[in-house]
Amino acid sequence: MASPQPFNILVAGIYRSGSSAVVDYLKGHPDVSGPGGEFTEFKSIGRIGHLLTTSSPEEARRISRRMVWETRLARLPRGWWREHKGEADIPLKYRVGQNRMKLRALKKYRKDLANGHDHHDPRHFRRWMEEIVNTYSAGRRALLLNQPIWIGTHNEVWPVVFDPFKLIVVHRDPMDQFADIVRQGTMGKRRTDPLYTGDHNREDPVGYLLEGLTKKYEALHLLREQLPHDRFLAMPFETFVLKHDQAATHLCQYLGLEESQNEKRRFFPEQSKRNIGIGNNEETRQMMAPYQERLNNLLQLRAALGDPLESASILPQVDSM
Repeated sequence: MASPQPFNILVAGIYRSGSSAVVDYLKGHPDVSGPGGEFTEFKSIGRIGHLLTTSSPEEARRISRRMVWETRLARLPRGWWREHKGEADIPLKYRVGQNRMKLRALKKYRKDLANGHDHHDPRHFRRWMEEIVNTYSAGRRALLLNQPIWIGTHNEVWPVVFDPFKLIVVHRDPMDQFADIVRQGTMGKRRTDPLYTGDHNREDPVGYLLEGLTKKYEALHLLREQLPHDRFLAMPFETFVLKHDQAATHLCQYLGLEESQNEKRRFFPEQSKRNIGIGNNEETRQMMAPYQERLNNLLQLRAALGDPLESASILPQVDSM
């Protein structure tokens, strides 16, 4: 019998939510391959998601023309220098290969535009994604893509481009989330995620982040209604760390993979436990005190997502997508 078609594992977080824990675990799975780093080719402004959802053919032509030149120019100089310094998240040969695939898709897309086709048509980029999966899955069952989408953005096209896929969204206690943001020195930094809007980060950085996080949770609930139940998994960071054995079993059953880790495992729950409860301090409580009502709303939205280990302890084994 032919091997099952490789599929995409999409792992998305909502800003310091702990999604790297799930990514590190899956990087250690022998049936999962990944290019490394964050996959931003679809979600970022001026990239494929933006192109496929723009308002007019004229705007699509402008964006696609710029993408062609950016892709061509980005092939070598900066990538070579980063690899030389040991800073490259993706080896240069893979970066060049990905760019060639994207250029082929852009060429076909622009030809269709010139012939009057619908600029929202994602079929060339779905084939682009299929080519990436078949090339970089390296004969394994799945390709891991870290942060490939914005939750709540491009919903009309990303499920088509990344199909077949399984989505995993990691969420976290907001108090710990804010404490981590303070620790990282990124409080007040403008977010590129489209759901974080306005200039609140300059005059009210806490309110700015709370507003954005609330929009993300609201969008997450809508997405859960939109997607089939076997394509969506919301995983609390605390559950994945504190009940790791059970959570890993549940995660692998959801993905249709045997539970396994290679010898060079990447995720150690004992280390991640240190990041639980870091918001339980006077500094964070004082920072959040003026926003208690908004924080309570955020906590209710999070609680409504549930915990997969409480709602269903065992998932049916899935052999293929």
